[in-house]
Amino acid sequence: MKKCILPAAMLSVLLCGCAGNKSTPIADLQAPKRFEKADADAGKLLAQKYINALTRAIQNNDFNALAPYLDANMVSVRQKRAIFSDMCKSLSRNGVLKSAEFVAEFDQTLCRDYLWKLNFEKVTGREKLPVIHTEILYNVRIAVSDKGAEIIRTRLIYL
Repeated sequence: MKKCILPAAMLSVLLCGCAGNKSTPIADLQAPKRFEKADADAGKLLAQKYINALTRAIQNNDFNALAPYLDANMVSVRQKRAIFSDMCKSLSRNGVLKSAEFVAEFDQTLCRDYLWKLNFEKVTGREKLPVIHTEILYNVRIAVSDKGAEIIRTRLIYL
């Protein structure tokens, strides 16, 4: 079972660029362990901190607010800034990010998904539809290793 989990976990970490602050050789990686109650609490707290940083970063177009959650060893900082800038540009079509609300937690056995709703508001200036409210789901996937809870993937979910 380890053979299936490790490549999937590594691919997730490489694609999102989120995790710890050090690069770990593949030979030293451990398979994720099952979540206990304390792990679930730590995972939700980490997801909350990440979403708070993401919200501040998007609202202020401030890459540095999100930087502590990004692993600089996976992709260059320049590339991460470009990805962040593209994401902010894309999300700005929905208006201004007003808030983020916790929606649900899903137990995936070896990881947990924490789902958040990002609330946007766009002022149109039109008489019939002066304000447009948009909600976008955001997923934060957390796994637990010997080092504790770690973000292994984040993504926007467009419906």
